[in-house]
Amino acid sequence: MRDSALFWLFGAVLIQFYGPTSGLFEVCEQGSCHPRSGNLLVGRKDRLSASSTCGQSGPETYCIHGPGGRRDCHVCDKSSSRTQHEIDNIVGDGSHRNRWWQSASEVENVTIRLDLEAHFEFTYLFVRFRSRRPAAMSIEKSDDFGQTWTAYQYFARDCEKSFPGAPRKRMKLSDAICETRHSDFEPETNGEVIFRALPADLTLQGGNIDETYGHMQMTNLRVNLSAFPAELDAAKRPDGAYYAISEMIVRGLCSCHGHSSHCLGSETDLDMVGSTCICEHNTVGKYCEQCKSQYRDAPWRRAQGSKTNACQACRCNGHSRQCRFDAQLYEKTGSGGVCENCQHNTSGNNCELCQTGYYRDLNKKLSDPDVCIRTS
Repeated sequence: MRDSALFWLFGAVLIQFYGPTSGLFEVCEQGSCHPRSGNLLVGRKDRLSASSTCGQSGPETYCIHGPGGRRDCHVCDKSSSRTQHEIDNIVGDGSHRNRWWQSASEVENVTIRLDLEAHFEFTYLFVRFRSRRPAAMSIEKSDDFGQTWTAYQYFARDCEKSFPGAPRKRMKLSDAICETRHSDFEPETNGEVIFRALPADLTLQGGNIDETYGHMQMTNLRVNLSAFPAELDAAKRPDGAYYAISEMIVRGLCSCHGHSSHCLGSETDLDMVGSTCICEHNTVGKYCEQCKSQYRDAPWRRAQGSKTNACQACRCNGHSRQCRFDAQLYEKTGSGGVCENCQHNTSGNNCELCQTGYYRDLNKKLSDPDVCIRTS
């Protein structure tokens, strides 16, 4: 129920930017369209990692402190399915009480990382902690397969102390601000952290579509846990503090630039979000980022709102199925397609001329395969 509500809240923001014929309705003929979104972690457990996990070098004791000084101690050990707390345990709905990820004790700086196989459009992150939430954490993304990283958001009890210089108010979409929400000491367990790539308080109507796509594009995501709650200082945690997460959702969708409503994914896991677009609007490419070879009369554009921005057919008069785009010609004439490999003894930008040694038969249409006759 919570996941569905978050999706429709994000959907409302999408409608504000993309228009009423957005991909929420998957109608490619009427405008931009987008594949279904889903949890990018599903089917990708092998692409999820943590810099610290308890019980990796043997049994490790950890304790939960309750009211009145009560201590409830347990063992973490990766060699047993009952006591292991590996990172892939966070993929699911969090309903399994005995399945969660947990860091090694007293490791304060921990990174959880998702390395995707392709570009996706990231929409939001949801994390449910089994431990208390960190006093400071940050979210970063990469859109070049981990070569460079950009901050998405900071959360901290004390922003000035944990992330000095981070702005508190968002002035533009790409600003990585620091917020104090989601960093409270309470609750002891089941505390949530939620981050939306397109914040509901940001006005996007008439915004820059390139900036929006760039902000949502990602190939990798990092969640950095960087501070234990101050209340759990070393003197008050003789058994060692740790982080524990019972559930994580990284919602996103296949990146198709508004030119596809479906992506190819796993044949065995139907809940896995696909990564290869089934392109519409005369586009082609893994992300529908190019025009088909015979549809290059205008520059490629992303679909937006009610505009499909479909690639336009070149005017080759039926004598070629291949053309290239010429930007200068487009600026001059409004038609940028230059036909290549003209057939039927034709030539010219639009295969509208006859080759040397041939002349046009004026009794035939320009599209007739026999329009050019050999000079006798």
